[in-house]
Amino acid sequence: HLRGGGLQNIKNTFCLNSNVGSLWYLYTLFAAEILFVLTEKLQTNKNINIGCALLTIAVVMGLPPNQLSILFGRILIGWSFVLIGYHGYKVLLSCNCKRLLIVIPIFLVASAANGTVDLWGLDFRNPILYVANVMMGIYMTMYVSKLKCLQVIGYFGKNSLILLGTHKIFLTLLGKMPCYNELGMIGQCILVGCIVMSEIPIIILLNKIFPMFIGKSRKDNL
Repeated sequence: HLRGGGLQNIKNTFCLNSNVGSLWYLYTLFAAEILFVLTEKLQTNKNINIGCALLTIAVVMGLPPNQLSILFGRILIGWSFVLIGYHGYKVLLSCNCKRLLIVIPIFLVASAANGTVDLWGLDFRNPILYVANVMMGIYMTMYVSKLKCLQVIGYFGKNSLILLGTHKIFLTLLGKMPCYNELGMIGQCILVGCIVMSEIPIIILLNKIFPMFIGKSRKDNL
């Protein structure tokens, strides 16, 4: 990406400040998972680890926003939720339909109350609501992942790296439409559906013809 010139791009590379859509999430997740592995090897006490993760979330959310705090803050927030999810998987897997019917309305009200948030810029609005919404979101996702009738979601989940790396292209093109900024909720849902359908040929192409681009070998597809 050539935005900002050569020197600026070099600086952005070393600062992990991606200029290309959502790709900042990749290095954030990668660094968070490395930190998670190191944490589990150095400290095996589950309660201490969860306590450290919650304390880290509180500290990061109180940091003044600047390039350094945003860079490491994303990674630390990611590490915290990876660690909490790892140690709390039994609770997350216990989700059932009755509990889900209770969680969904609470989640919708809490999300609406907290408004728009942004992990990229460490904009959490209300920290308590943010953490609660994340945990409820994970809880609902775990339930959906167990439904066999929604295997199509699993298909896109397995190819999420492709979606992450290419969906910004479609958003940029569609953003040039005159009515783009006037879309309501239904229009935005239709827009998401169109982007997902447009991604299917790309997923097939990369998996069948260029698997090496997504970390697979040709033998995986034989």
